[in-house]
Amino acid sequence: MEIKKIRDYLSLTVFFLFLACTIHIIYKEIYKNDKGKIILITQYYEPNNEERKIEIKDCLINNSKNKLIDEIHLFVEKDYDLNFVNLDKIKIIHIDKQLSFKKSFDYSNEYFDSDNTIILANSDIYFNNTLNQIRDLNYDKYFYALSRHNIDENNKLKLQDKPEWSQDVWIWKTPIKVEYNRINGTDFFKENDGVILGIGACDNRIIRIMKESGYNVKNIGNKIQCIHNHKNDYRNWDSDSDKTKVRDKYRKNGVEKVNIEN
Repeated sequence: MEIKKIRDYLSLTVFFLFLACTIHIIYKEIYKNDKGKIILITQYYEPNNEERKIEIKDCLINNSKNKLIDEIHLFVEKDYDLNFVNLDKIKIIHIDKQLSFKKSFDYSNEYFDSDNTIILANSDIYFNNTLNQIRDLNYDKYFYALSRHNIDENNKLKLQDKPEWSQDVWIWKTPIKVEYNRINGTDFFKENDGVILGIGACDNRIIRIMKESGYNVKNIGNKIQCIHNHKNDYRNWDSDSDKTKVRDKYRKNGVEKVNIEN
C-alpha cells in the first residue's frame, strides 16, 4: 500500500512538473509574440504608370508574406482598394501628405517601446530571409541605413552602384530623438518638409541629421538585403518642381554618404 502511495505521489509530481513546464513554454511564446516585434513602417501609393503600380503592390504582398515581419504600419494618403493583399498584419494609417522621417520617428516613439525593432522602408522595397539578422544588431545609439539590391536582367540580386550615396531602408529602436539645430530646423523640423521619403537626397540628408544628433550610423546593406523592385526609370518626383526644390534644400543643408560594411 505504501509503495502504491509513493508511486501515485511521484506520478502527480511528474504531472505537475510537466504542466508547469508547458505553462512556462506557452507563456514564453505569448510574451515573445507580445514583445520584441519587428515593425515595418512604409507608405503605399499608386502611381500613374501601370508597371510601376504593379511593382509597388508586389512589394507590399511580399512583405506581408514575410514571416520575419510581425506588423506592417501602412501610411496612405487616399482610400486605396487593398483587397489584393492579406491585411491580417497590416494597420492602415491615413495621412494628408507624403510620409517623412519626422512623422515616422514620432509615430514609432508614440506607439512602440524599446522591445520592438522599427524598420522604415520605401514603398518599392521588400525583404528576404537575411532580415533574420536584425535581432543581432546593437541599438544603443545606432541608426542603420541600408543600401538596396536591385534585380538584374537575369533576376539576380545586385548591390546598388555607389551604395554609400543611396539607401532605401532605415532601422532603429525607440526612443529615437533628433537634436534641433539651426540648419535642420529648416527641413527636418519644418512642417511641410520633414525630410520626405522618396525625394532625391533625403537619404543623404537624414544620415547627416542623425550623425549630428549623436547616432552612430552604419550601412549594413550587405548584411540585410533589401530588394528594390524598380525595373523601369519611372519616377514621379523629379518632374515636380516643388519636390525638386525640396531636394535642392536637402543638398544645400548638407548631405553625407555612409560607406557600406562588408
